[in-house]
Amino acid sequence: FNEGLELVLGFVRDQGPLDAYDVIAIEEPFELAIGEYTVIGLMDRVDRLDDETIEITDFKSSRLLFSRDELASSLQLSLYTIAAQHLWPWAKNIRLTMWMLRHGLRQEATRTPEQLEAAREYVQAVGDQIVGATEYPARTNTLCAYCEYRRHCPAYDAMLKAKHEYVAENLDDLKQVAREREEVPHERRPRAIWSSR
Repeated sequence: FNEGLELVLGFVRDQGPLDAYDVIAIEEPFELAIGEYTVIGLMDRVDRLDDETIEITDFKSSRLLFSRDELASSLQLSLYTIAAQHLWPWAKNIRLTMWMLRHGLRQEATRTPEQLEAAREYVQAVGDQIVGATEYPARTNTLCAYCEYRRHCPAYDAMLKAKHEYVAENLDDLKQVAREREEVPHERRPRAIWSSR
């Protein structure tokens, strides 16, 4: 509770004064038709920056920062952009922000038309794989910590046994956090999550 309260208080300090007129949406749901699949999602907050620009902010409480490559390839951010183009067609510019609450840091990104087309193709390909699958091997991801089956899951057990030599002692020291993040084995890194139906 105290940790959560500190995150909220830090956010309020970092946010500063806010004109409610500029907040277009909070927890905005969307459904995206991509080929024969529907991707369902929720955007934490959308702000109007000017008459042609909006900012989509996703609030993160994670201890790990995103690498430049992860921001550039985040399926979540690409899908937010595609959804925003449908919901707010007047917005010629869409800015994407991961607000890292533990660090008081905003990590920003944008998307090109080519990146958005690649995201659509990826969703279509994964949807096709799911529909055609005959077995579903476990893959570790950011949701494993919440899974009730994790104690019986060989993939989760293997992830926990992965070699991890450096541990950041001070989570406020971004250099230590970055070093730990770079030394975490690939199989322990979170992967993009999306849902379809």
